Amino acid sequence: MSAWRRVTTAFHDSFGGFRHIGRREPRTTYRAVGCFPVFFILTMLVCQISSVWAQTFRMFDGLPGAAAGSGEAFAQDGDGFMYAGDRTGLYVSSGGAFTRVATPQGDSFGAVRAIAAANDGTLMIAGASDFLVREYGRVVSAGLPASALSGPLPPQILAFQRGFVVLAGAGAVKGGGLWLVRPRGLAPEVESLSGTISTGVTAGGDVLSSRSLHGIFVDGDALWIGCGDEICRYRDGSITVFGVLAGVPPDAWTAFAGAPDGGVFARSISKFLRLNAEGHALVEKIPPPPQFFNDRSHRLFLVDAPGGSIVTPGGKSLIVRAPDGRWSEMSWRKDLQRPVVTSAFADREGGLWFGGLNQGAIRVAGFSFWHDYGAEEGFPAEPVSVVRRDSEGEIWVASRNGLLRYAARDGRVDESKAPARFDLHATSLTRTGDGAIWATLEKVGLARIEPATGRVTKFPTAAKLTGTTALDSAGRLWIGTTDGLARIDDPSSPPEHVPAPIALQGRKVNAIEFDQYGNVLALTDTVLFQRLSGERRFAPKVDIVELGIGAARTMTVTMSNEIWIAGEHGDLRKLTLSDDAGPGVAGFSQSRSAQSGGAALFRDSRGWIWIGGDGLDVLTPSGRRHFDTESGLVSNQISVHGVSEDDSGDIWVATDQGFSMLRVTGSLAPQPSLHTRIVSAELGQVDLTRAGRGWDDHDHRLRLAFVAPTFVGQRHLRYRYRLSALDDAIRETSRQDVEYPDFDGSRVAFDVQALDVSGGRAATPASILARRGGRAPPSSNVWVWSWGLGALALVGIGAVCRRAFLARQKNLEKLVRDRTRIMEEVQEQLIRQSRIDSLTGLLNRRAVLEEFDYLASGSGSDGVLAVVLIDLDHFKSINDSYGHQGGDCVLREYGERLRHQIRPGVFAGRYGGEELILVFSSTAGDAESVAADVDALHKVLKEPVMLEPERIIVTCSIGVAVRAPGDTVNALIGRADRALYRAKRGGRDRIVAAE
Repeated sequence: MSAWRRVTTAFHDSFGGFRHIGRREPRTTYRAVGCFPVFFILTMLVCQISSVWAQTFRMFDGLPGAAAGSGEAFAQDGDGFMYAGDRTGLYVSSGGAFTRVATPQGDSFGAVRAIAAANDGTLMIAGASDFLVREYGRVVSAGLPASALSGPLPPQILAFQRGFVVLAGAGAVKGGGLWLVRPRGLAPEVESLSGTISTGVTAGGDVLSSRSLHGIFVDGDALWIGCGDEICRYRDGSITVFGVLAGVPPDAWTAFAGAPDGGVFARSISKFLRLNAEGHALVEKIPPPPQFFNDRSHRLFLVDAPGGSIVTPGGKSLIVRAPDGRWSEMSWRKDLQRPVVTSAFADREGGLWFGGLNQGAIRVAGFSFWHDYGAEEGFPAEPVSVVRRDSEGEIWVASRNGLLRYAARDGRVDESKAPARFDLHATSLTRTGDGAIWATLEKVGLARIEPATGRVTKFPTAAKLTGTTALDSAGRLWIGTTDGLARIDDPSSPPEHVPAPIALQGRKVNAIEFDQYGNVLALTDTVLFQRLSGERRFAPKVDIVELGIGAARTMTVTMSNEIWIAGEHGDLRKLTLSDDAGPGVAGFSQSRSAQSGGAALFRDSRGWIWIGGDGLDVLTPSGRRHFDTESGLVSNQISVHGVSEDDSGDIWVATDQGFSMLRVTGSLAPQPSLHTRIVSAELGQVDLTRAGRGWDDHDHRLRLAFVAPTFVGQRHLRYRYRLSALDDAIRETSRQDVEYPDFDGSRVAFDVQALDVSGGRAATPASILARRGGRAPPSSNVWVWSWGLGALALVGIGAVCRRAFLARQKNLEKLVRDRTRIMEEVQEQLIRQSRIDSLTGLLNRRAVLEEFDYLASGSGSDGVLAVVLIDLDHFKSINDSYGHQGGDCVLREYGERLRHQIRPGVFAGRYGGEELILVFSSTAGDAESVAADVDALHKVLKEPVMLEPERIIVTCSIGVAVRAPGDTVNALIGRADRALYRAKRGGRDRIVAAE
């Protein structure tokens, strides 16, 4: 029997009581009830999606007789177990195949019309003939009236206020009702909401018992209800009604979803509205749903999908409302008929579940985040080395099929237009400030493409290029070759051929980066070199051989000047360079091993580090995330130079099977925590999870099965386990079961913990303890004497210690207060240090972007929001003439001037190196006052800087961008950056405003 079959079989056999395992304290004996297993057939399909949405589709087809109606109801508990119900019964999955669930008596639940799961694992099920509550493996009747299931409309159940809210039928007016059900062991507590008094202005008294009720939705402590032709909100025991006076047109509102401002979205057959937190509604037009819903409006749904999107039936199948309010049609695989989706559910790992007519359950991964361009989407399934966007937004793709330029629409590839093809086999792409695209060719040479005209100019080179290029702050193009480091000083007027290497002759340069001070870093196979400001030579800084990663291939530099280096087999090292001029490593740590041939490394404008190898990892201030095909990526094999960022902040990923785009909106929420569960423990024929059972001497085969429910990262899960006493060593396995064929002991004490090695998640552990039966229990006299002596001892100890305890209590309280105060002061100081740049005294880059994100999300579209980027002119020459002391003095003085000059509503920071940033909010004035402030500031910054006995003449270039409709934070910064580049190209010492 395979490992997966053992786990699923064991999972089903112990379903009645597996909730106990891990909920009680570790090393507790648990109780389980067996049931007969029936399996879903799992079919994996990757379905085509058009450029509107592109994700990974996974279909779960049911047994004969179940496929046509499977997925009528969905629920997920706090541990991650997924439940699906249909007319054939109830099913559960921990991330793989679905297994039929039976009652503790071994019976089927029958037709399941609705289910809901609370975070503590309690289930409520609308079965064929009764509402049932399953708690701690026990299934009891919810105590609702029998008539609640006899109505023509299916019931609705949602978890609410440590229990469940149930809408049966169409409310009391149609022989149904609205109830709160709180599990209480064998007798759940039931409360009817029909007598709740209204506090609204459109109706008084009891509105729930006198109207038809169409749908319910839970948002925190609020219960939203479609009541009559209005919308009601139940909170704190009373009802508020929203009707015509609030802008809600009369209609049967049947579906709801949460709105980002604390309000709610609602829809009827023909209308969609947004009711904000202040109680004012705005109606939007949407396409009508398929004809199936004309007489089944109760089956309509709104799903609050990941990323702020809303999914609902409309048009041919489903339509999607983006966070910016735009509607799009969600396409399906072209060779499959569009299904009529009648139920949907968003799980906690970013997946969407759909169920409908003539199909099984479908899970869509990466919804609204990933947009894939591979074979299933109609693109060539071939290796792509790099993807870049030009200044016009068009997308350039370097592959074996040549260099392709795609038109873009809404930031994505426009599939309606054929791409332009260039017969160039490029290994890297770089966009220079004049908008040109530079491509390093697979063979000897470099090419420059002008996007506006399509003109291609080739530049031969004596040495073969390695595929790495980089632009410095002065706009110079650095080029890595097999014979050293070359440079083109003016890419807008390049020479006829690639210049001869100017440094590191005879060495193969694999990667070029710049540290936060503008120094050039060049990575060869065996040495990391650094070019210090004011010096012409490159000094060796790190011996790569000593790092044990083989030949170095790629690198990136963080905003705190840490250097990540990837070796030829994908091993990573994080370095911190010493301050002296010689080689040195202050420390390093090892990351995961990636694909053979090296890992992709990239730092984006937010300071996040992207690591591509076997899937894609990203390191952010809020933690680590992992992406692969299970979460929507087109392929897990990332090209070495395959990660890039466009002006809007979206991430493009080149793989061996096409390319993907990840739409990033501010931050990436961490994956939910994992929970380990032991689902079976058998010694011979004895089930150890049953209380009061022992085993005989001839029982020696011990088998245990465990699981950590997740639909993301299943293939990366590993389990650490230990069987105490018999085998105290902590062992690790990728299987979901373990067997001891020759167990011989008096007790079983087993601990197991799941680890997600890709996502960096460690699950809560689970334990089980069982002892051999047949031993005589201690006599009652022994127990009496033991308890008596123990009680006397406790009384004596208490009397002796009480006085000392009271005497020390005051001193302890004072000590705690003093230490708390000290810790608060230290914490406050650490928080400040983590946000402030130590040289300039301004906010550091991370703090600036955090403040900017917060400011942009809280400001209205009418408020002025402007970004000003300031770059010191010829800063390199200052370092060359005055050394690092002179450069530091200038930056310190600039920071001092900015802190004294800026007004309320403006904050300043160090963006990186010699580049500073200002952000003007709406409270700082209008666009005209921003321009006046920047002009005055420019004059102040031009004043000489005193470095006794010298006077340093300093000028600066400034790029300004004022928010336009639709601008994101990254787009606004990108526009300011391009304006800054035009200021430098136009002669420096000037202000240029973005177009």
